[in-house]
Amino acid sequence: MISNKVRLTVKFQATTLKMVKKPADYVLVNNNQQIECKTDSSNPVVQIQWFTYSSTTWKLLDPRPATSQTSAANHGFVATSTLSITATKTMNRAQYRCQTGNLYKDTTITVYYPPSSVALQGPTSPVRDSTSVDFTCTATGGNPVPNLLISRTPVGSTVKQGVSPLTYSTSVTKTDNQAKYLCTASGAGIPTPMISNKFVLTVNFQATSLTMVKKPADRVLFNNNQQMECKTDSSNPAVQIQWFIYSSTTWTALVSQPTTSQTSAAYHGFMATSALSITATKSMNQAQYRCQTGNLYKDTTITVHFPPESMTLTEIPNGPVVEGTSKTLTCTTDSSNPVSTIKWAYSSGATTWINISPNPAVNHKPGSHSGQISTSSLVVSTDKDKNGRQYRCTANQNSHPVNGLNQTTTLSILFPPESITLTEIPNGPVVHGTSKTLTCTTESINPVSTIVWAYSSWTTTWTNISPNQAVNHKPGSHSARASTSSLVVPTDKDKNGRQYRCTAYQNSQTVNGVNTSMTLSILCEC
Repeated sequence: MISNKVRLTVKFQATTLKMVKKPADYVLVNNNQQIECKTDSSNPVVQIQWFTYSSTTWKLLDPRPATSQTSAANHGFVATSTLSITATKTMNRAQYRCQTGNLYKDTTITVYYPPSSVALQGPTSPVRDSTSVDFTCTATGGNPVPNLLISRTPVGSTVKQGVSPLTYSTSVTKTDNQAKYLCTASGAGIPTPMISNKFVLTVNFQATSLTMVKKPADRVLFNNNQQMECKTDSSNPAVQIQWFIYSSTTWTALVSQPTTSQTSAAYHGFMATSALSITATKSMNQAQYRCQTGNLYKDTTITVHFPPESMTLTEIPNGPVVEGTSKTLTCTTDSSNPVSTIKWAYSSGATTWINISPNPAVNHKPGSHSGQISTSSLVVSTDKDKNGRQYRCTANQNSHPVNGLNQTTTLSILFPPESITLTEIPNGPVVHGTSKTLTCTTESINPVSTIVWAYSSWTTTWTNISPNQAVNHKPGSHSARASTSSLVVPTDKDKNGRQYRCTAYQNSQTVNGVNTSMTLSILCEC
């Protein structure tokens, strides 16, 4: 026979308490931190309590996590309790404890969190080329301390890295103008890298070159347009180009300044362009112009080509000249640029001009508007064959005649007739009571002759007939005129044997040896 069973209940305490954290090392802000505490077997079951350290004491959490039991060795129970919290920045370094009886475990929560802000500071105003600048990146807060990286674009390279405050010093050039700088914060507490504000660096730099182009390049024709364009290389900020003209001993700014246009250029700068357009006048010949910006300038000299406006012809001696001498013709232009040449030609009553070869030399001397006055002299021998011949001088420039610019003179050569003839109508003796016409004619003469009639009655004394007979003129040789005069003589017997003479006069002077005479023979019944 078997008696009743007696169940023995033995009470025993847990001897160990273990703690496990998930995640084990650190928790990101706003993420979940779990802490689990577990005893070994005990009887009866125990409760696990949770505490947090505040100031100098451990304070019981309220509400507290539940404690669960599971069967364990020796018919005891394992107690398990899990604390789950959402991590905040204020929980970093917070201390937690789980405890049952005299058993406890402590832990410290490490919360990783990003900085509240990342800021990059640089120069507050534009900086000059070749100066030093500082950039400072500051991260406010953050655990662990974030790693900072300053980078530059468009190069896209890291220029410095470290921790806050991170300062980068550099000497800038024009290649840094409009460069963009960023600061990036990264680290275990920053799931996605944080990027600072973008800092755009403005570098002021001067233009280093100034070029000038002239159109036309070498010379401009009178009354045509001369253009001068000046252009800088890149600068920042944009510059203005000024124009000057040299007057006396100083450069004087033009009253009306051309505009300066700007176009985008290298290094995010500006190219300045200014064009001066002028209508060329004679007074502008050899004028000096300057374009300038800052210490850069370009000078140029305007060469204006202009023709002579007038031409004079002088004669020495002036007026008609005596055959067998000479006359000097001198033609002079007013100022021109380039120098004018003077061409000589002659025409003998025809429309065709024959160039004189070789052409007389042309001399030059300084004239107005920085031009040259041209002079040429032609010495003409004065034989009567050249009487009435026209001589012309023409101004040429660049081998071309200057329109309408010439001077013409007609040569007048004084020469006497070489002979004079006397004709009678009727010829031979005449009958008493009739008449005889005597006609005297000179050869060609310049100027025209007068013919003076005289008679002599068996003596050596000649008596001028008054009034003298009219003298007529007709074209003769050598572009001169022949002179003719007729005398009608009544034939009464008293005039028988009387001599009649005609004499050629020129400029009221007798032409030596140029006369002729006849003796009147009258037939009568006495």
